[in-house]
Amino acid sequence: MDKKIKITYLFLGVGIGIIIASTLYSFYPKIEYIDLTDDIIMERARGLGMVGLKESIDVINMEELADEENTMESANDEMKEVPKDIEEIKVEVGEREIVVESGSSLTRVSKQLYNANLIDNIDEFILFVKDKKLDKKIVTGRYKIELNSSYDEIIEILTKRPN
Repeated sequence: MDKKIKITYLFLGVGIGIIIASTLYSFYPKIEYIDLTDDIIMERARGLGMVGLKESIDVINMEELADEENTMESANDEMKEVPKDIEEIKVEVGEREIVVESGSSLTRVSKQLYNANLIDNIDEFILFVKDKKLDKKIVTGRYKIELNSSYDEIIEILTKRPN
């Protein structure tokens, strides 16, 4: 019997101690408030290796420009060797047919568009569509899309019911 009373008093003492400690901490909290601006948050995110969507698109565009400059330099070297009697370059005119099946992902649709020469870069198109938040709005069906259409025109066609 004596042992049960000791355990009861022990729990009672611990409970009262916790109540007193929490009351003291609620009256004298040690909270440091820091005003974080958007610039500070962005700097910390960059420090951790995070980049914004637009920055990653800019990096992709810079890489493409560097590649284009390299190809243009090599093309200029080749043009010096080519005779001046060059035929006019024929631009492809027409339209391509794309089939979007049920359950097709944005990646699969963009690969079809790339294979049909309707877009130049798969990743850039995916980022563009996700930036406009239309990645889940693509409707299944058969679409006829003209060559040299812009990304906006392609997205507009793919998000409407096919003819």
